Order: sequence, then C-alpha cells, then structure tokens
Amino acid sequence: MSLSPQLPSTTSPQRLAPNHGRPGRGRTSRTAQPRRLCALTLCAGLLAAGLSGCDTDTPPDADAGVEYEPWGAVGGANDEGKGFISWEDGTATPPMLRGPQGGQHVWVSVQMRGMVQQKLRMTVEMVLDDTGKVVKPGAVPFMQTVPPLPDDPKTFQFSAITAFVRCPCQVANKSVTVKLTLDDLYGRSTTATAKIKPSWDGDCSLPPSASCKDQ
Repeated sequence: MSLSPQLPSTTSPQRLAPNHGRPGRGRTSRTAQPRRLCALTLCAGLLAAGLSGCDTDTPPDADAGVEYEPWGAVGGANDEGKGFISWEDGTATPPMLRGPQGGQHVWVSVQMRGMVQQKLRMTVEMVLDDTGKVVKPGAVPFMQTVPPLPDDPKTFQFSAITAFVRCPCQVANKSVTVKLTLDDLYGRSTTATAKIKPSWDGDCSLPPSASCKDQ
C-alpha cells in the first residue's frame, strides 16, 4: 500500500492584529481601554465627593470665598506705616516722610472686600486738585497678597504702600486727591478716592529744582 507524501499546507498562518499583545508607543491596547475608562470613572467619583484624588488643570473657582461686590477704601497709616487711618472726611493732613534713600512719601493703606486677595494689584496715584497735575513721580503699582482683618475675616487690609512725592514743597498743604485702583487675578476691579492735604516740615525757602518747576 503506497502512501502519498503529505504536502505542506497552503493555508497561510494567522497573523495577529497590530494591537494584540503588547501595545506599541502611541497605541492603546484593548485591555488598556477599560482600564482608562475605569480610572476616569474613579476620578469623577472622587471629584464629586470633594476629594483630591486626581490631578486637574482646572483653575480654582473665581468666586470662591467672594460674597460681596468689589469694594475698596483708601486711607493712611501711622508714621511707622502700620494700621489704617480713615481719610473719609477729607480733612486728613498726613505727613510726607523722608525715606531711607533720600526720597519722600506718604503712607497709604488699603481695605477691600469682594475680591480675591491673592496677588492683588494695587495702584496709587495722587493728583493736585488746583492744577490737575499728577504728583510726581506718578502712579505707584504694587502687588501683594492682602491678609484679612483679625476681627472681620471678610475684610482685607494692607498697610504701608509708599506713595512717593518728588517735590514736597510744591505739594505741601495743598488739596490732593488720592486715587486707589484694585485689580484681582480674575479681572475684578474697583476704585476708591480720598482727599488729603499733605504736610511737610522741610525748608521750602529755596527755588524749586528743575524737575519740580512744572509740578
């Protein structure tokens, strides 16, 4: 009995799909998909429960802790730059103080509500009422996190902003409007003004310097 030789099979071996086995770079295996879905579901559950179990790029809520409309007040401080002295009645005569580097300044303090206090931008500008000229050297921008008052945690206060005065003799005892502008990180803004008559104990008998003639 003769046996016919067994011929090799002409059927090609079955090839694996590209995503079978270990996934390559930039590809997602079929087993990774349900794992990712599970992770997303878990993340959503943690967020709904108020837990911080997942990283997120979402910025903090702009309204977190803000319960009032933006409001600000501008006032003074004592000679050491501490506290808040009201300028509301327009009769204040804060002194122009000498700084350690030879300049002069008026201490300005800020109170505010209804804004995010972190990295609050505060800009102070003084204007002579009789001429409308800005007191040199001009607006003073300042950025600072403003702490709450100990007895009123919804009101925030910062003291000792230096409003510089280049020409004290041209400003002394004159009516000055102090303008405060507040801008927080989320675009809220408010302004406050106060009138003062800064005092100066220096000698004003000499002619003004060239930089102060047009003050």
